[in-house]
Amino acid sequence: MVVVSWNVHVGTANVVELIRRLRAGELTGGEPVSRFVVLLQETFRAGPAVPATVPRGGRSPRAQAQGAGGLDRIDIVRIAEMLGLSLFYVPSMRNGAPPAIAEDRGNAILSTEPLSAFTAIELPFARQRRVAIAATVSGRTELGEPWSLRVASAHLESTVSARRLWVFASRARVRQARGLLDALRPHEALVVGGDFNTWFGYADPTYKAFVAELPDAASSDRRTTFGRLFRLDHVFARPPSGWSITAVRLDDRLGSDHHPIVARLRRASGVNGAGAGPLLQ
Repeated sequence: MVVVSWNVHVGTANVVELIRRLRAGELTGGEPVSRFVVLLQETFRAGPAVPATVPRGGRSPRAQAQGAGGLDRIDIVRIAEMLGLSLFYVPSMRNGAPPAIAEDRGNAILSTEPLSAFTAIELPFARQRRVAIAATVSGRTELGEPWSLRVASAHLESTVSARRLWVFASRARVRQARGLLDALRPHEALVVGGDFNTWFGYADPTYKAFVAELPDAASSDRRTTFGRLFRLDHVFARPPSGWSITAVRLDDRLGSDHHPIVARLRRASGVNGAGAGPLLQ
């Protein structure tokens, strides 16, 4: 089973190409992947499903990635339809003001497998509304054994106000991290991916709050994920009993300003008489 976490910069990233490469085995050492989950942040939805007005007294965040280099941005609903994937999407905020722009943005989960037990997790408010999402993926192994995995996609606050630097938002992010962990704690088998805005990297209090409860699946690959200095993106996981997980950062950003992280779950050696192997073929 492969789980990818990626901030797609409001549609500038080429999600379709990433999934093509995943299915072709180009991201997994030549081993094609037919079953996977993709945890997305800063994805967007466009069209009539987006409310046409803003409530009295409300404000819309400025649009991001509009007209980005002439790129043909594809909204998350169209991507799921094009690729035949299950989708869970929850907007956190608009992407620009109506009536000029009919878009919102938030987190999404794409999956080859059915999704269930959908949950939107409202995080403690700082500067902008942030909603993490979680769902359950389940199925059977190639040996017919049932399995289930809770997956979550999150994007924590970057700054606490328009005039204050990201360094001052650390306490707000820790509150959001604890709120998310509280909501996910009842689940034994769990993978949480996201852009956690850990500007201080592995010394960041937000990172420390997560690893106090969930191991870092990419602990052996500590390369930056945003620019040349920052490791903002992580995958934290507690795999099902008898399974292991490892994760690496991809070299190609595929149009985003963040690198994707690809995690692979495998059956531990000797479980049920089987050798080490992928959870699902």
